[in-house]
Amino acid sequence: MHHEYLGPLALLVGTWTGDKGIDTSPEPDGTEINYFRETVTYTPIGDVDNAEEQELVGVHYHQVVHRIRDSKHLHDQCGYWMWDKANQKVIHNLSIPRGVSVVLEGDVEEVDGGYILRLRGRDNEGKIAQSEFMKAKARTTSM
Repeated sequence: MHHEYLGPLALLVGTWTGDKGIDTSPEPDGTEINYFRETVTYTPIGDVDNAEEQELVGVHYHQVVHRIRDSKHLHDQCGYWMWDKANQKVIHNLSIPRGVSVVLEGDVEEVDGGYILRLRGRDNEGKIAQSEFMKAKARTTSM
């Protein structure tokens, strides 16, 4: 199936799996290291028009991460990658079911048959929304 209309997002379409992940998390008594496996599935959603001025195309994705040693579900994330061809921009909005949602925007650079997507989001720019609990206990300040 051809997905050229998705621009740089076309390379994402499909299901991707890996078992070489390493997660390092700060803990009160030191650092916890977990080896994990993950699956990410990207599905085209077609065209999206914003206020009849911005034309976007996109993919929906769902990422699931499990710890290798005991198969514990460590992370779940879903969202959209959107391509704004007219402005050569990508938008990534994601949600994590711990009370965190993020909108990132950035530029695209084509390199050697692939792409580099440069995205940034900061809490003080209103691009990171999170529950009161997460703000107090595990605040996300940048991505």
